[in-house]
Amino acid sequence: MSLLEYTYLFFIVDALIYKDFKSQNCKKMELLSYSLNSLNQEELKLLKKRIGAGSKKLDLVKIVDKGSISNNEEAIKQLGYKDKSAFYTLKHRLTDDIIQLKLELGKNKVIETREQIDNLRTLLYSKSSTLLIKSLHMLEKRAKELDLYKSLEEVYMCYKLVYYYNQKKQQHYSEKYSEAREKASDFARLEELFFDVCFKSPDLFYSFHEEENQKVENMLREMEVIHFKLDSPVSQFLTLSSKLSIRLNPFNDQDLSVYGEDLNKLYKLYINTPLQFRYPDCRFAIYALFNKFYYLTGDSKKFDESLLQLKSYVQTIKGYRMYENAYFYYLFINTKNLLNRRLYTSASNFLKEHIDDQLLPISSRKLVCFYHFLLALSDLYENRLESAQSNNLLSRNYSSYLEKNDYWIPIECAALSVIIQVIENNYERLSYETNRFRKMLRKHGLNNDPYWIQFSEWLNLNRKGEYAKAFAMVEDLENFSNETFNLFLVPFSHIQINYLNAEKPTYS
Repeated sequence: MSLLEYTYLFFIVDALIYKDFKSQNCKKMELLSYSLNSLNQEELKLLKKRIGAGSKKLDLVKIVDKGSISNNEEAIKQLGYKDKSAFYTLKHRLTDDIIQLKLELGKNKVIETREQIDNLRTLLYSKSSTLLIKSLHMLEKRAKELDLYKSLEEVYMCYKLVYYYNQKKQQHYSEKYSEAREKASDFARLEELFFDVCFKSPDLFYSFHEEENQKVENMLREMEVIHFKLDSPVSQFLTLSSKLSIRLNPFNDQDLSVYGEDLNKLYKLYINTPLQFRYPDCRFAIYALFNKFYYLTGDSKKFDESLLQLKSYVQTIKGYRMYENAYFYYLFINTKNLLNRRLYTSASNFLKEHIDDQLLPISSRKLVCFYHFLLALSDLYENRLESAQSNNLLSRNYSSYLEKNDYWIPIECAALSVIIQVIENNYERLSYETNRFRKMLRKHGLNNDPYWIQFSEWLNLNRKGEYAKAFAMVEDLENFSNETFNLFLVPFSHIQINYLNAEKPTYS
């Protein structure tokens, strides 16, 4: 078979794998199943009570909860429906019930205060101005305590309207309204910057990108200016979180121990103020920052303790898109920790346990790309090469959803493909994969990078069967890998010993 024919066949297989993956996932009822599984026992009881006994929705809950169906066709058959549209209506209504239940259970002081303020106009247009003024006093105080600037706008607007014919008070509340409006605008910008930083900066932990780093540093400077104006617990929390998210990375040359005090301040802010109501489940993300700090400063005892802490909280954010970066970090750092101890089977089991079939359909395309790369490595740890290549190809199919600074994942996927072909002695496919890998390195200006040159030399020695020389490079290659964070989870010594050595040499 010519290289052109082989390449054409390769792309057909690649497309079929992707098509099969999509079609299989479309048939399943993953989203409804995942929604039900996200409910604890008490929430499930409340849902069943809300639905009522003897309803078709309750029957659907039971068969999904038992796991006895995997697609819509099976559910329609078990429920005795002849009309598919009636079943889909039932499914949508059940989903709506779950959403309403979650909203009701998720109510807290912040949400309730906002709702009460949004309903002030009802009192404004009633004949009870005394009741309105009393409500305004109470809600103004509460909104100030919670830093609800947008809600304060509405409070002061109602004050203005109720005192419209009192010139002195009307002027006073007009000024208050303008001040609240300006603060609301500043805070909206601060929150926008916070989410931009928290979604972009974690990727800098794995691979440094100067342009992206400069962007987030500029965002941080703007946040600091806004925090200086607002000077509130919320603005301090957002600014400090962003600062730590940016600075706690392996490519920061300064003394990272200076951030220990900032971390403690961040944690105290979160647990001692109403911030928990505004940003629920942030505890895991804060613990992840502590874990990064201990990892980067070499405090192995506290690092191990914080890993256990993350493990105890991980279910609170699994499948939650707001915390995908924190979840990926949890998978990465645990896997790296297990590989450093040569616990390859444990690492594989850990990844398989945490990247389940229900997680992939509800995750962003970017994280699906990352997850399949991790699954490919998981297969490699347990010598399942065919499955490793399939997951690697799936990761490649999602690489178009990555941003510019995430280029390290496609490069490492390409490198992993080359490794697999060398292991399998598949030299025809190796030629294609090697050319593709080299093109990617050139595209990102890494073709003269010392690490990738050493990596290529190691591959070439194994290709030629010079295993003793290749094995002699392994320790340096792994140390280099840890230093540069390239191919950070590929177990070179495991590959060399288990796959590549035709005659394993004896080492003292």
